Amino acid sequence: MKYYSYSKLSEYIYRFEDERFDTLRNFLIDNWLLWHVIKKPLFYQLLLDEKYTKTETKGMLTKIFTRLIYLAILPFSLIKILRKKPDSITFSQDIHKSEKSIDGKWMNFLIDPLIENSLKNNLNIGISLNGRFRQPSHVKSDIISDGLLLPMALIKGWLLFRGKFRKESKQISEIFNLYSQSSSINLTIKAGQIEKILVDFYGEYMVYKSFFALFKPKSIFFVDSIGTGRMAAAKKYGFKVFEMQHGLISKYKADYIVSKKFKEVKRKMIIPNKIITFGDFFSEIIQRTGFWDQGETLSLGNFRMDKFRGLNKKNDMSNYIIVFPTQWHVFDYSKKLMIEFEKAVMANPKLNIYIKFHPFEPEDHIKWYLNKIKSQSDNFKYYTKDDNIYDLLLRANICIGFDSTTLLESLALGIPTLTIPTDEMPNGVHDYLPNNKLMDLLVICKAEDISNTILRFTNDDLYRKNWLRSCEKAGSYLYQRDYKKNLVSKLLAT
Repeated sequence: MKYYSYSKLSEYIYRFEDERFDTLRNFLIDNWLLWHVIKKPLFYQLLLDEKYTKTETKGMLTKIFTRLIYLAILPFSLIKILRKKPDSITFSQDIHKSEKSIDGKWMNFLIDPLIENSLKNNLNIGISLNGRFRQPSHVKSDIISDGLLLPMALIKGWLLFRGKFRKESKQISEIFNLYSQSSSINLTIKAGQIEKILVDFYGEYMVYKSFFALFKPKSIFFVDSIGTGRMAAAKKYGFKVFEMQHGLISKYKADYIVSKKFKEVKRKMIIPNKIITFGDFFSEIIQRTGFWDQGETLSLGNFRMDKFRGLNKKNDMSNYIIVFPTQWHVFDYSKKLMIEFEKAVMANPKLNIYIKFHPFEPEDHIKWYLNKIKSQSDNFKYYTKDDNIYDLLLRANICIGFDSTTLLESLALGIPTLTIPTDEMPNGVHDYLPNNKLMDLLVICKAEDISNTILRFTNDDLYRKNWLRSCEKAGSYLYQRDYKKNLVSKLLAT
């Protein structure tokens, strides 16, 4: 069961930590603040339906066998790397291999440009997506982290058996539930949920403490790792730690946005020395509460944005293309939106609706979409989880979605963009954002008005030209220009 929208739940979690700071500050393990470990995983457990969070059992034997192979080759990889004595370490997640380089190989749009332009003697650690790697890779991994998963599993099993975090888990769950009962949002969590989060954290922490003991890098670059065991291990050794933005940063994002009160215990929190952001817009969101100082964020830009800026064929109106990036958590609203797309296509047969499935879109959702468009294949086209959204945006006249990061990327590329409001988020993606600087540029449009808006855009030249002109204002504020240049001039200077 999904309890509340992303926006409302993230704000609720933030209010809880702000009002219960004096209590939460007392829960520590190895001098790390437990609440900051728990916060993000707990948020997603409360947000998502069980079917999105349950452990995948299909192909489990294959995964175990694969991990055994990676574990077996790990010592040989380590011997080679130890001779190298790397100055830096990067963690490259396969989910971010969304681009193909000139040589036709898969490219991690966050990590690969960093390695190629800034890091001369680097150890690149690959993280699979459920045991899967896109091959061939533009920048190869020196070590596959999947080889560490079996030792982690053994440690986690032992920790659960010993009940290491049982007491703290019970106390924190009681504090949360009592707060919930006294508030307007009634949520209940179980001690076992907290215990599993802490066991997962500590198992990873113990393994990476042993792993990092082999190296003495000057810096480590993480993605989506605030509050994790691997970042805690890096901080324990005093390495300089960077976190790289990978998606939308909302005004109460669980891992990035922290109550100012926690500044008192900052040294006990598993946070980076600097957060590398796409642009000043996101840096301002991070600094908004006063927890992060201005010098703790660095606006460098985005490789994909630089690559595709100026390439969009938005002035070509011979073929009207609407790009719709799906999102699993608004599936019921998406069904209604599809009806409006059908109306628009009936009114203008030249329209083409490109449906791009989210990387985590459930298979039953995808089957629904495919069945829906089966009889309208001339006007509706679908693109899989592996297809590059930027390739579609290059051909788009309009991008329409709910609260996806793609909407901001589309706007930054100068593409007219619509955000669809829902009951939970009446202002669409703007409910994520702490200011209204984009309100006039990223247009809010109700689902029932989509058809008329599309038709006006395609038929009214003046309306279309004015809209395109206004979109050009947003680019550099959202996404800093010259990412590769900034890696050298700004990052190396730190």
